[in-house]
Amino acid sequence: VIAALKRDGIRPAVVSGDRQEPVQRLAGELGIDEIYAECSPEDKAALVAKARGTGLAFVGGGLNDAPALSGADVGIAIGTGTDLARESGHVVLLGDDLSRIPEVISLARFTYRIIRQNLLASFGYNTIALVLACMGFVHPLIAALAMLASSLCVISNSLRIGR
Repeated sequence: VIAALKRDGIRPAVVSGDRQEPVQRLAGELGIDEIYAECSPEDKAALVAKARGTGLAFVGGGLNDAPALSGADVGIAIGTGTDLARESGHVVLLGDDLSRIPEVISLARFTYRIIRQNLLASFGYNTIALVLACMGFVHPLIAALAMLASSLCVISNSLRIGR
C-alpha cells in the first residue's frame, strides 16, 4: 500500500498517539520517513489544519482521529473503527482492509476528471448552441434534440466511473 501511494506521488506519514519508539519502528518497517508520535487529538487536528488545501488525506478509525478526519481534505475512516470516526470521515472503508486506499484515491481522481470533462462539454455545447440559436441558424426542435443528445453524452461519460 505504501509503495503504491508513493508511486502515485503521495507522501505518507504516520500520525499516532502512541509513544515515539513503537511509531518509529512501525514507520521503519513500512518505509515511511515522516512520523508524528505522542499526538493528542488536538495535535492531529492542528497538523491536518496546517496541511489543509494541499490534497491531504487522513486515514484513521479511533475516537481520537475524528477531529483530524473531519478537518482533512479527504478523511478516510476505517469501517471497523469507532462510530464517531466513521461519521467524521468523508469516505468509509468497508472493513479494515487498508490495501483499498490506493483504489479509493484513484477512483476519486478519475471521478474528478469525469466531472471536469462533463462540465467542459456542457459549457461548450451550451455556448455554441446559444450563439447559433440567437443567430437563427438552429431550429428550436433541432436545438431540443441536440440538448437531449448532449445530456445523453454526459450521462454516458459518467457511467464510465462504474467500470
